[in-house]
Amino acid sequence: MNLFVRSTCLIFIFFISASVHAQSSVTLYGIVDAGLLLQQNSGDAADGSYEGERYFGFMSGGQSANRLGVNGQESLGSGYVLNFKLENGFNLGNGNAGQGGAMFGRQAWLGIQNKELGYIRFGRQNNFASDYAGVLSPWTGDFSSVSLGASFGSANAERMSHALKIETANVSGFKFGVGYSFAYGAPAVYANDGPMPDIKDVTTSVYNYSAVNNVRVMTSGATYTSGPLYVMTSYDVYMPSVSMAEGNYKNATAWILGASYKLAQFTLTAAYGQSRNGWANSLQTLIDLQRPISFGNADSSIVFNGNVAVDSYVLGLTAVIDEKNTVFAIVQMAEPSGAMRNNMQHISTQGMIGFGYVHDLSPRTNLYAFTGYVNNYALVDGVKSGTLGLGIRHIF
Repeated sequence: MNLFVRSTCLIFIFFISASVHAQSSVTLYGIVDAGLLLQQNSGDAADGSYEGERYFGFMSGGQSANRLGVNGQESLGSGYVLNFKLENGFNLGNGNAGQGGAMFGRQAWLGIQNKELGYIRFGRQNNFASDYAGVLSPWTGDFSSVSLGASFGSANAERMSHALKIETANVSGFKFGVGYSFAYGAPAVYANDGPMPDIKDVTTSVYNYSAVNNVRVMTSGATYTSGPLYVMTSYDVYMPSVSMAEGNYKNATAWILGASYKLAQFTLTAAYGQSRNGWANSLQTLIDLQRPISFGNADSSIVFNGNVAVDSYVLGLTAVIDEKNTVFAIVQMAEPSGAMRNNMQHISTQGMIGFGYVHDLSPRTNLYAFTGYVNNYALVDGVKSGTLGLGIRHIF
């Protein structure tokens, strides 16, 4: 850990020095966010497997995950710019690095951009579902278990390692994007089909340059913006490791269609999506039954199972009271359907409602509060979860 800290400090010092002496456009930025979280998970699971827990304590990153990053760019002429982003995630409570301890686990990419054409980027970066659907959530950040990602797994800050990503410039309000990850870089669980799936194996992704023996991801999306109207769609395909799947697992897919509309001080949002043959980031939701995610930084994940079929819905409202105060409301549902409902025991539709409040102390600092209630949490029949959080966030 000491080596990690020293290395990170030296890198940041180098970039800051370069920006001063070479007049390059390198920027150091970050978010620090902390507070208190109370979460109560009931013990009413239909199969009796979960007894329930109550948590109260320090919360790291309730509204926005803590991060420290560097943005940089250099003009290449003819309208082309070379740019990069290196972003570290960390737990403010103990200083530990997030995303499995990676130095730049949130983002680490290098790209070339042209305002008239778009960009191409190489490295660890978000999928297009996270880029495009994230703005649909009335929350301005993570807000624990009541965030958009609790029902739409592919939009839950889904990070892809070893990725190539291309996005067009805005043309008459439209943007299009496509990307491919040669090695996803996150845990993958292969669960056997049956009444109650068993974990066959868990693989961590070590990039071995044999693409078919890594979990690969194809991501795509499009947006349309016209005045107060915003419309998005995304489609992600998760391809299992050939050596692990042994022909027994299909590609997992997830798509989202959503929109938002601004009307005076109000913003209305709605989205619908489907996940089939697997569920992205469902491991985090299941882990949350044992340990609230907001106590640390979770990474991405994928569960492959042919029975998985989840339909997700969300309605949201943001209301700006005045220049310093904003309130939020969100209603979500994740509904198992088809073979999942028929073949898997003790599952039921997850319903969620949440409310939040933000008070700006300055343009960069705000107080926040949020609360939420979830029925059949993580699709487990009978499990209920209530959350209450208070915190402060600063952006620099």
